[in-house]
Amino acid sequence: MELICVYITFPTKEEAKSICGKLMEKQLIACANIREIDAIYQWNKEVINETEFAAHCKSSKAHWSSIKEEVTSLHSYDVPCITSWSITANQSYKDWIASSLKQH
Repeated sequence: MELICVYITFPTKEEAKSICGKLMEKQLIACANIREIDAIYQWNKEVINETEFAAHCKSSKAHWSSIKEEVTSLHSYDVPCITSWSITANQSYKDWIASSLKQH
């Protein structure tokens, strides 16, 4: 199984917890770490500087499409940040992730 970390940003902690909770209920992610971050980005030709909440969600590459679809359907942003990258892990953690996810 190829592991991924999915990085998603949210406007509020409540939205982050709600959407990550739904991903967990559907067994698309094994866990999520949510942190408050300072975000600086350009939107409509204006530089925005505000607080956001970032989630690092551990999953498998097989669930990437479903995660994107689910987050896009629930997220309040017009253009949500949903990115992923491959990760490696110790075997016991990898086994735990695998056992926590919906099997294909």
